[in-house]
Amino acid sequence: MVAGLIFVHVVEIGMFASVFASLSGTASGSVQGAETFLDHMYFSGPAYTTLGIGDLVPLGALRTVTAAEAIAGLVFIAWSASFAFIQMRRAWGEEATE
Repeated sequence: MVAGLIFVHVVEIGMFASVFASLSGTASGSVQGAETFLDHMYFSGPAYTTLGIGDLVPLGALRTVTAAEAIAGLVFIAWSASFAFIQMRRAWGEEATE
């Protein structure tokens, strides 16, 4: 289950990286320092996890996409942690107290 959740998050990061790669160099802006799709993946991962390394910088409207990715990542990671916790409690035979 955990491996599946991680896979889904990597796919989501890849989807955002695709947006960055396809819009980069257009009127929407660019990711300064990113030249290949893997560069965009490298940028998208820290943005999704709200780590924000800072060696690649979004410019123009892509800053808004980066902010949306950070919010989406925060929500999806929190949901995944909650889901995993509930599933583990069920698997271990402990019912949630309400």
